[in-house]
Amino acid sequence: MNRPMVKTALFLALFFLTFLGCGRNNDENLSSLVQELLLNKEEKIRNEAVDKIVNLKQKGIPVLVASLKEKKDPARSTTLIALNRLGKHAIKDLLKGIESPEPRIRAGVLVALGWPDALFVRGFTPEEDKLILPQIIKALRDEDPTVRSAAAEALASVSVGSKNLTEGTTALKGVLEDSNVEVRIRACRSLRAICKELRDDEALKTIVRPLVNLLHDKDASVRSAALQVFQEIGEIGEQAAQDLVRALTDDDSKVQTQAYFAIRKLGLARKTAFPFLVKMLVDAKDESHRYQAVWTLSAVGPLNKEMLPALIFALRDESERIRKAAAYTIGEVEPKPKEASVVLEKVLREGELGTQITVSWTLWRINQEPRQVIPVLMKGLRSKDAQVRESAAGWLGDIGPAAKDAVRELTQVSENDVDENIRAIASTSLQKIKSKK
Repeated sequence: MNRPMVKTALFLALFFLTFLGCGRNNDENLSSLVQELLLNKEEKIRNEAVDKIVNLKQKGIPVLVASLKEKKDPARSTTLIALNRLGKHAIKDLLKGIESPEPRIRAGVLVALGWPDALFVRGFTPEEDKLILPQIIKALRDEDPTVRSAAAEALASVSVGSKNLTEGTTALKGVLEDSNVEVRIRACRSLRAICKELRDDEALKTIVRPLVNLLHDKDASVRSAALQVFQEIGEIGEQAAQDLVRALTDDDSKVQTQAYFAIRKLGLARKTAFPFLVKMLVDAKDESHRYQAVWTLSAVGPLNKEMLPALIFALRDESERIRKAAAYTIGEVEPKPKEASVVLEKVLREGELGTQITVSWTLWRINQEPRQVIPVLMKGLRSKDAQVRESAAGWLGDIGPAAKDAVRELTQVSENDVDENIRAIASTSLQKIKSKK
């Protein structure tokens, strides 16, 4: 029998077993058939099976819950999606499943109750989530770490869905010290999701110290996850800020990166982190550290002139991307640092075209002298590098009517560039240049 015929036969059998019955062995036959469909190698057949089973509502739910013992993927994942989509029709069986003696079933129903994937719409109402929430919180104390891990992850969706964000935050705070690494990681992920929605400053303050403690966790993934939560909190206090800045020296590069992200997001570069960032920019042997330092400084907003010496030093860095980042960041300094012009002009003469483009924009912001920068930006329009062409086209438009000498070049780019986005940018820039404003 060919594959399409097998698929048709399976679905017909599912229909007859469900609606017409087949005697005392009906439940066993239905369970076996569901498993065969869910284990099918073809994703399309598995998805169609989910649609059919979801349409069965109560008749298919016990079979699905029982199949959570299945160790094979994709059957288990497909089952979870089906149960989540069933929503209120499955809630009774799912809550009952939390008490199952089988850890895989307990963990499975928890995932189904709080399925976090944004691709799927959870099938539970806020009122139903209020019934689910206490059971999820109770499962955080389960003896099996797999179950606790599933509960920690599910708590984000259920807390948001029930609008009990503070209660979810409090429960997760207690899990941050769990003995299992995966539980601590998932608790952090859920906290991050909840913190994006939480507006209770007092509740947010209560998780700062536990998160600081996680910055010293033995597992790098836990430290990284804790830093991602910090990015959503807001005000954390000076002591916690200093602990966060120290995370920049972590042995793990992913942790370092998340620390830089947190410093940017929390606005710590201007005060607490500034001396350290300058030191990294000048002394760090690792190129990625120097780049992250100047990149973080660029996010502060208007910079003051005390930051200028370190940025001018970075213009001489051996790394082109650091020189470009430093040149751009100098343009953010207020008041505009004319004393940086000499070094910038030297880079303009000697640097790579990509760096020259960035330097020319910064020089325009400082000196407002079109003759100094327009020829360089026009040269950038002819570059083979799409990023260089895009920057040149955009900055010519930002200069405005003073870039009138570039109209011919920009017109050619707007009509002929191979990149649709660059053509659009060039067209917009032409409008800006031709504007009388």
